[in-house]
Amino acid sequence: MTADYRADFSASMSCLGFAPGARVAVAVSGGGDSMALALLLKNWGADIVAFTVDHGLRPGSAKEAVQVHDILTAHGIAHHILRWRGDKPQTHIQERARAVRYDLLLQACRDHGCTALALGHNLEDQMETFWMRLAAGSGVDGLAAMASVRVVEGISIIRPVLSFARADLRRVCDDAGIAWLDDPSNENEKFLRVRLRGFEGLLADEGLTGDRLARTVQKMASAKAALDFYADAAFQEAVQMRPQGYAVLDAQKLSAHPFETVRRVLQRALHSVYSQEYPPGHTALGNLVSGIVAPNFSGTTLAGCEIFPFQKRIVICREFGSCAPPVPATAGTVWDNRVSVTEDRPHCMIGALGEASPSEDWAGALEGVPFKARKSLPVYWRDGVPVEVAGLALPELEKNRTRKKA
Repeated sequence: MTADYRADFSASMSCLGFAPGARVAVAVSGGGDSMALALLLKNWGADIVAFTVDHGLRPGSAKEAVQVHDILTAHGIAHHILRWRGDKPQTHIQERARAVRYDLLLQACRDHGCTALALGHNLEDQMETFWMRLAAGSGVDGLAAMASVRVVEGISIIRPVLSFARADLRRVCDDAGIAWLDDPSNENEKFLRVRLRGFEGLLADEGLTGDRLARTVQKMASAKAALDFYADAAFQEAVQMRPQGYAVLDAQKLSAHPFETVRRVLQRALHSVYSQEYPPGHTALGNLVSGIVAPNFSGTTLAGCEIFPFQKRIVICREFGSCAPPVPATAGTVWDNRVSVTEDRPHCMIGALGEASPSEDWAGALEGVPFKARKSLPVYWRDGVPVEVAGLALPELEKNRTRKKA
C-alpha cells in the first residue's frame, strides 16, 4: 500500500467493478481490519451498512458488539448486530461459527437490499490461507487462496483490502482516532491460522515477504483462470443442462480432453445440479473421471448427486435418497439448496416427485427424463397433486383440474 491509502482503496474498488454510491454491506468484527474497511468504504463514498455477528461463544461478546455499534454510528455508519440464537457446538467451533456467520450475513444483506458484502481479509490473511492449503495438499485452485470476489447465493462477497498489510489497516484506524477490539481467539494457538502467524517474521527474513507470496498467489490465480477457460469450452461441447435440473454428459467427447479439464467439467456439472459451498475432494473427482470413461461404468454417487449411464450418455441428477423433505412453498424458502421459492403458493408444498405415477395430462412433461432423475425433480404439490415440475409449468393440468371441478 502506498502512503495514500485512500487512492489505493479507490483503485481496489474500481478493479472489483464498483463506483462511489454503490450499496455495500460490510462485516465488522470490531478488529482493526474490519473497522478500517468500514472507514475506507464510508470515506470512499459507499452507501454502506455494517453488520456485526455476535456468536455468543464467549463472555463479553455481546458487550463488544455494542461497542462496535457505538463507534460506527458515531462515525455516521449504519450498523446492526446479528445474534446467533440456539445451542452452540462443542467441537469444530470455528468451522460451525463461520457457517452460521455467513448465513446471518447473507440474510442480512438480502433484508437490507445489499448485493455486495465486503470482508476485511488482508495480505497476511492471504498468506496464512496459502500456507494452510499448502499443508492440506491443495492444488492450483487452493493455492490461488482467497478470491477478491465470488458470488454466494446471489450476493457478491468482495475483499477490497487483500493487498493491504495488517499494519496499514491499523494506521487507517489510528488516523481516524478509532480503537479496535482484539479477539482473544486470534491469540489462541490451538488454531492453525494463529500458529502460522508465528512464522511470518521468520519467512520474511528469508525473503518470502507478503508481497512476494502475493505474487505467487496471483500466478496461481492466473493458472486457475486458464484451466477454467478450457474447462468452460469443454463443458459447452460435452454437457447439456436439461431444464428439469439434471445434466447429460458425452463421455466420449470428454475423454479427448486432459484429466484436469475433465475433472473441472465434472465439478461444474455436479455444482450445477446441486450447489454446495465446497466441491468434492480432488481424489473423489479423480475417481469419477476414471469411472465415467470406463466401458463398464455402472454408476455411483458423489456430492449429493447420482451419476449413471443412460442411452450411451452419462446422467448427473440429484440423489433422491438425500433430498430434503417437503416444506410449505412460501416466498423466500430455499428447498434442498437448489430451488428458491420466489412467491407464496398458498396450500402448496415443495418436495421431490419420488415414485408418483404421472397422470396422462402431465406425463408428457417427463418424456425422456430418466426414472432416477425424475424421482428427485422438485415439484410443487397442491392437494396431493403435482402442478409444476422442475420449473416446467403444466398449464394443461391446471385446465383439466379446473374443468373437473366445474
